[in-house]
Amino acid sequence: MNRNQILIYIAILLCAVFVSLFVIRFDFNLKSIGLLVFPLVFLLTLIKPNIGLVVIIISMLFSPDIVLAKTASRDIFVRIDDVFLLLVIMAWLIRSAFTKDLSKTIKTPLFPLFFAYIMICLFSSLVSVTFGKVNLTISLLSTFKYAQYFMIFLMVRENLKTLSQAKFFVIVFLFVAFVVSLHANLFIQQQISSGVTFFRVSPPIESRGGSEANTMGGYLLFMLIIASGLILYIKNISVRITLFILILTMFRAFIYTLSRGSYIALIPAVLALVFISRKVKLAYLVLVIFISSFFFLPGMVKNRLSQTFITKEAISGKYLDIEDSPKERLDGWKRTLFEDLPNSPIIGHGVSRRFVDGQAFTILLETGLLGLFLFFWILARLFRYLRQ
Repeated sequence: MNRNQILIYIAILLCAVFVSLFVIRFDFNLKSIGLLVFPLVFLLTLIKPNIGLVVIIISMLFSPDIVLAKTASRDIFVRIDDVFLLLVIMAWLIRSAFTKDLSKTIKTPLFPLFFAYIMICLFSSLVSVTFGKVNLTISLLSTFKYAQYFMIFLMVRENLKTLSQAKFFVIVFLFVAFVVSLHANLFIQQQISSGVTFFRVSPPIESRGGSEANTMGGYLLFMLIIASGLILYIKNISVRITLFILILTMFRAFIYTLSRGSYIALIPAVLALVFISRKVKLAYLVLVIFISSFFFLPGMVKNRLSQTFITKEAISGKYLDIEDSPKERLDGWKRTLFEDLPNSPIIGHGVSRRFVDGQAFTILLETGLLGLFLFFWILARLFRYLRQ
């Protein structure tokens, strides 16, 4: 019996003991079910890591927020998918350490770059903590979150070995996207039937009153591009029709997120799709769809777009200004570039110094030009690695 089989039997035994203990000692309420689900996910990932990956895919959009603490300025939330992510990574690392050489698993062309980036995050944060600029606990937790992303990459790379596995995970992704979009469309129809004139589509389980509409927009954008890419290459007519229906369902939900950032991101996303696929006819088709779709957009969406620029009164007369939301974003960018960056251009001001709405500007604030350079180097290396 090899080590892999021994680990599986141990995990099954622990799973059976835990379930038995739960049935005997606990009542069936929400907290007790949570106590059951978390260890089960951990143990099932020990047995088969792909189960953990499926749990992460499903939980991304179906995870409620739990309030851990309340402060004078804000509530401190934790998402259930963050807990699942931690449990799945821990289970996979234990399994890898038990069944194979963990150093070979971690060894990848991306590892030196990512390790250097994490070191810059830690060094910049520790320097900022010394001068009282950032909270050490929050900074370390955020840096740990960055490390989790890389561990998930390693986990997928290690466990994705066959084309059938790849197809399975893509199907899971698309199925979850369909369920999310279906829920969103039912919500849209309900709001329209009730005569509501302004609403935003958010993830199915969301406790902060539409504050995650931008997250929903970004998620749907990714899934729209993935489904569109599949349509370009899959020859099966029935699969193409299914994907086309899915795209229509997702696109309706997408426009009702009212996320202007996601609308803008759709343009480079489509251009990237055209560039990678080398299908010039697609570019013309997308251009026609873009131009014609503007005439059929719901009034709510047109108002959202038109309100980006507003007319304000001043002593000197009327002038054109930007609406508060994008203006705050631009002000945050200007503050990062012209106030924060000159004070610490190389290593930045530490992780979680403050919230900046924009990934590149966040990295520039946190880790300076050195961190931003490494970040783009990682993306370039990752893109080349995945194309190969």
